[in-house]
Amino acid sequence: MSKRVDYLRQKRIYLSGILVVLFVGAFIVAVNHLGQISNNTPGTTTHAAGTGTLSLSPASGSYTVNGMFTLTVDETSASTDAINAVESDLTYNSSELQFISASCSSTFSIAGQATGGSGTVTMACAIPDTTVTGTQAVGTVSFKVIGGGSSIISFASTSSIIRAADQVNVWNGVTTGGTFTLATPPTTSITSPIGGALVHGTNVSISANSSDVIGVTKTEFYVDGTLVATDTASPYSITFNTMPYKDGSHTLTTIAFDAAGLSTTSSAVLVTFNNGDVNGDGHVNLSDLAIMASNWGKTGMTYAQGDLNGDGVVNISDLSILANYYGQI
Repeated sequence: MSKRVDYLRQKRIYLSGILVVLFVGAFIVAVNHLGQISNNTPGTTTHAAGTGTLSLSPASGSYTVNGMFTLTVDETSASTDAINAVESDLTYNSSELQFISASCSSTFSIAGQATGGSGTVTMACAIPDTTVTGTQAVGTVSFKVIGGGSSIISFASTSSIIRAADQVNVWNGVTTGGTFTLATPPTTSITSPIGGALVHGTNVSISANSSDVIGVTKTEFYVDGTLVATDTASPYSITFNTMPYKDGSHTLTTIAFDAAGLSTTSSAVLVTFNNGDVNGDGHVNLSDLAIMASNWGKTGMTYAQGDLNGDGVVNISDLSILANYYGQI
């Protein structure tokens, strides 16, 4: 009888031990399970060793307005962190860039999401039935340039690189993405002289306003479509000799260039060169009148022969031009 009691007592202790072990094991499983759920809860993703990195390729470049460009999102994970899923969340300036498309790479062929707009891009991609370490392309993002300036694209703090073994985020949290130069054509306009002005002399000042979001490198000045001078520093202006030109109407224009090689031509300003200096000695006097008088009424004459307005004949109109500046220069 006593042997049977001892046997049953030993059995009870043994079974109790199994129950305790099972309970503790179940608790550990439950804790581990809760930990995995916590790691996958949006906004509460925790970092492990933080060895994984996200980057954009290229990380810099110059692009022009209305042009498109595509960036590759790359991830790099340590050999101890075999991963199978990446979420790359990007932020950008929607006044400078327009989102076009996003797509996962052939390696990360399972696309949970690849959308963008209004300054953000979300690209969640995973690898089917395997894991990777090292560096590989996660996907690509394309933009169209709609504004100018220095534009920054960054990784948002919600990005993640998921270790396959325990679904822990091993991204190092560095949000640096890339900085890109977005160029729009410069603007330029002639501010002086104004349209319709009468100009004369050897030192006529021509001024222009030129500007650009990434900087104007030079402004060229043209008379009747021919380059006469270049200024490389603001304020943009030159002095110009009108004497070699026939008196009459002439067009002034400027062309501004920016650091990206884009250029813009200004609207033409129509002015009148009205010197009366027939012989080009820098003075309007009796010598000029004598030349004009010797060719009075003749056709096919040049500026130096008295045809100051270039209408093909030396007549009262030319005399009027000479009289306007007679003795003044």
